[in-house]
Amino acid sequence: MTTADRPEIGRIARLLRLRPEQLSFLGDVDDADLIAFRGQLTSTLFDANAGVLTRLGSAAKLLPAPVLAKIAERVFGPLLCARIAGVIDPAKASEVAARLPVDFLTDVAVELDPRRVKQVIRALPNDMVADVARALARREDWITLGQFVGFLAEGHLTAAVDALDDVQLLRTAHTVDDVSAIPVVVDVVSTARLSALFTAAAQEDLFDALLRLATHLRDDQLEPLAEAIMAAKRGTLDRLVAAAATCGRWDALLPMAAALPADAKAGVADSVRELAPEVRADIAEQATSLGVHEDLGPIADALAERAA
Repeated sequence: MTTADRPEIGRIARLLRLRPEQLSFLGDVDDADLIAFRGQLTSTLFDANAGVLTRLGSAAKLLPAPVLAKIAERVFGPLLCARIAGVIDPAKASEVAARLPVDFLTDVAVELDPRRVKQVIRALPNDMVADVARALARREDWITLGQFVGFLAEGHLTAAVDALDDVQLLRTAHTVDDVSAIPVVVDVVSTARLSALFTAAAQEDLFDALLRLATHLRDDQLEPLAEAIMAAKRGTLDRLVAAAATCGRWDALLPMAAALPADAKAGVADSVRELAPEVRADIAEQATSLGVHEDLGPIADALAERAA
């Protein structure tokens, strides 16, 4: 993955109004440190002029929602609205948002720090969340979409997932900020939709996004995911194994492989036998570490053949 493709660098570039390529010097910094740095940047930017913003938020309480919506759109603009949103009453903010055009709301969403407006987000109606999700997807703004996933209620998530097509959903999954929210997203996706996502990943070469998603699933979600793989377009499983070999994400694939039916495991085993011996040894070690070695069946046999 290039520097420009790393979601964390993309988020920092967005904050600083830079292109991701301009932050190439951060390429060797791990994600944990980048997340901490982004948090410091966000606090600095959003806390600037905090007194003025608080006074504006207090003044907003005195204005009727229709008047405040007009002022927000024609005077404040998206950036100032995003700053004020964190200090205004959530119910009032939701009432104002309902009167704003979707494109303007989308511009505001781009400037928001979701952590500061959690209550505002929770007060928004599902259809508004869906409309903004569609607008962000049209702009191909996966960074903003991924940033909000961890702050959406189940109804919001369902509306947003339904609003995105399969490729859009995969690209969003690649940029999810709060990975602990990924299992919640999978909970609202049907097995049929999961199968369609695997097919889309094969068509668009987006298995890296699916493998990233799979790394954070609960154990009870692995079997439905395996069922989705089997229901996907023929050849998808082979492509998935090849993608895992290319990017080294066996930690994501092995738990899914353990949940596959026996005939599918045999097919994966054939692919595994084509890998270099040192790669097979590493996969066998990961399988043991993950606690799935005994459930791999013929895949484990193939690993033992080559790792011996």
